[in-house]
Amino acid sequence: MLQFVPRLLALVLPAISHDTEPVRDAAHRVNASLLDLILSLPSETSRNLEATSPSVTRLPSQAAPDKREPSAVRSSTPSVQTASIPVPAPMRDEEKNASEDVATSTTGPTPELDYAATVNALTLQFLNEHEETRVVALDWLIMLHKKAHRKVGD
Repeated sequence: MLQFVPRLLALVLPAISHDTEPVRDAAHRVNASLLDLILSLPSETSRNLEATSPSVTRLPSQAAPDKREPSAVRSSTPSVQTASIPVPAPMRDEEKNASEDVATSTTGPTPELDYAATVNALTLQFLNEHEETRVVALDWLIMLHKKAHRKVGD
């Protein structure tokens, strides 16, 4: 769906200022759905945080102190309890390739929004004669700039 956003915007935004009310209503609904789709994508800052922050795994005994233990006896460092966790046997190369093929065939590569084409489609809407269309295009550009300013500015 993301690959069609620039073309959809080029069609939907002019319809926001259409003379017929049902067309305007439909255009507003589609515009709101597209905005929700884009806003649901991870932002540039959340991607950077995920890439740079190390993941910390805590054992259940470390997450919260034992409530039955008196506070005077608790130590300042949590105790680490060892648990017997079964470790799976290493996969053979054939099994790895088969599992990767299944994973990519069901999920596929995650498409990304073409920011350059989207910005181009939006800036063309500034030539529209209707003010509401131009305002909605400007709202889109501001939202995209807030969400991924490096990609929009390129």
